Amino acid sequence: MLEVFLDVYDELTGVINNAFMANLAAIDRELLEELCAFLKLFDEAIDELSEEEKPTMHKVIPIRQLLLNYCDLKYEDSGERIELKCFVGK
Repeated sequence: MLEVFLDVYDELTGVINNAFMANLAAIDRELLEELCAFLKLFDEAIDELSEEEKPTMHKVIPIRQLLLNYCDLKYEDSGERIELKCFVGK
C-alpha cells in the first residue's frame, strides 16, 4: 500500500497544493523506502492468509512466528527500523 506513494513520490511535487508542499518535504524518501521494504513481508502475510479458495487457518501460527522472528532486532538495523520492530513486535 505504501509502495504506491513511493512510486509517485517524485511526481507529487507537480500536482500537490503548495499548502501541503511542506508536508511532502518533511517525508524522508529513504525512510519511506525502508518502511516499504520492512512492511512488504506483512503485506505478503496478509495476502497469504486472505486466500478465498482454500482454508488458511493452519497457516496462522507459522506466519505469526515468521513475523515475530522478522521483528527480532539485528545489529545492522537502523534506529528507525529498531523503533518500528519494537512497536510492531509488541
